[in-house]
Amino acid sequence: MILGDYFSEDDVPDFRIRQSTPKGEPSYIEVSVSEETSLNESLLEQLRLHNFDSRNEIIAEYIIGNLDESGYLLCDLQSVADDLLFQQNLDVSVEELKQVLSIIQEMDPPGVGARELKECLLLQLKRMTPGPSVTLAMNVLENYFEEFSRKHYDKILRAMNISPDDLRGVID
Repeated sequence: MILGDYFSEDDVPDFRIRQSTPKGEPSYIEVSVSEETSLNESLLEQLRLHNFDSRNEIIAEYIIGNLDESGYLLCDLQSVADDLLFQQNLDVSVEELKQVLSIIQEMDPPGVGARELKECLLLQLKRMTPGPSVTLAMNVLENYFEEFSRKHYDKILRAMNISPDDLRGVID
């Protein structure tokens, strides 16, 4: 037998903690210890809820496996396509990868699967309730991200002809 036969992922250790009762007699309470689900595990669980064919499931699992601990996809899609061809013998176009990635980007947490901060923020905004402040925030990020990230707010105010209060709403 191998070690894996003795343990299951469902096995959660239980500990008994001694607790004093009002009468001074010890009693015990059961405490379960559980592990937090990693981002990767959470995304793979969410992946199972989608009706992917086996090809797209392999692609999605590969993309998820290449996300960093913050949920960013730091390699370009052409590299992912090359890796899938080499490692999985799966010839995938960049367009196919974009389609699967867009589904991953709809998963939780918002912003997962982004390739840069700008994309991450835009993905989060798309999940928010539509309204004037969300639309303005998206416009600022899409057109003035450099100025926004460098806090050159005066340039944004002049270029967009908006009030400081409107911009404050975007920043908040």
